[in-house]
Amino acid sequence: MTFRLEAEVLHMPFRDPFKIARNEDSEASQTVLTMLRRDDDEGLGECFPVPYYGETVETTEAVLPRLTSALDELGPLPSDRDAALAWLDRSALLMDDVLGNHGGAKGGLDMALHDMAGKALGLPVWELIGTSDQLPPTDYSLGIDDPATVAERARRVAHFPALKIKVGGPHDIETLEAVRAVFNGPIRVDANTGWLKHEAMRVVRAVRDIDVYIEQPCLSYEDCLSVRRHTDHPFVLDENIDGLTPLLRGFTDLAMDVVNIKISKFICTGKIFFQAMSILVNNTILGKCSTNINADNNLCHIL
Repeated sequence: MTFRLEAEVLHMPFRDPFKIARNEDSEASQTVLTMLRRDDDEGLGECFPVPYYGETVETTEAVLPRLTSALDELGPLPSDRDAALAWLDRSALLMDDVLGNHGGAKGGLDMALHDMAGKALGLPVWELIGTSDQLPPTDYSLGIDDPATVAERARRVAHFPALKIKVGGPHDIETLEAVRAVFNGPIRVDANTGWLKHEAMRVVRAVRDIDVYIEQPCLSYEDCLSVRRHTDHPFVLDENIDGLTPLLRGFTDLAMDVVNIKISKFICTGKIFFQAMSILVNNTILGKCSTNINADNNLCHIL
């Protein structure tokens, strides 16, 4: 039984330019919308390739047909929930067998298959995979700019429960002071690996009296760990945590208070992802999990 794939690259302009330590974007052009159809069934998914992990829109478009062809080995979509979950599990194995990595592309197809199964069974996907329909609150990210501009944007979105301030520019300390003056909630200071260790040390010392979280200051895990051990600020890791092994290493080293978890980094299906995270949390291996909902195809499809 053959799946039919339709893929479309979405170009969504930003209201404000979005600059991080590695690059600057004026639109969200990395999203690839995927529609899978087979007989009367259809499902919608979203791929979000992250160049930092070796994926681009071009690589995603190139591998989607091959991954879709691998799914043709799936039998008919079962009408029973447990059998449908096993069907979804097998889809992940079929994609892994034909091609390694490419978590963004696989995540988009996984999302489309979950949407297809939920529609066929008359269940929202959160109920299909046995999770809650309640998502935790997310933060709002503000890109690098001059301090006054970032502070004004922070004022404009102060109704969000938390802000993520991108840093790695020439005025990081002044920016954080300006934002704190207009926003009283939690602030995550995200360098996206853009600081050298001595730069990170300088900033964390300068803002020691400002209540902030420090996120992924340096490129290497070792440099981040060193910075972590020289600050009392809560610490977040993201780019360094791209699988269960580094996740467990970070826990063992007390390298983080919060961790950003994204399905595309872990190269697994949504169901397996939630099962793994549930085991870790229930066994107190993870004290707190922070997941970026808007910037990855990670949790959006559970609703």
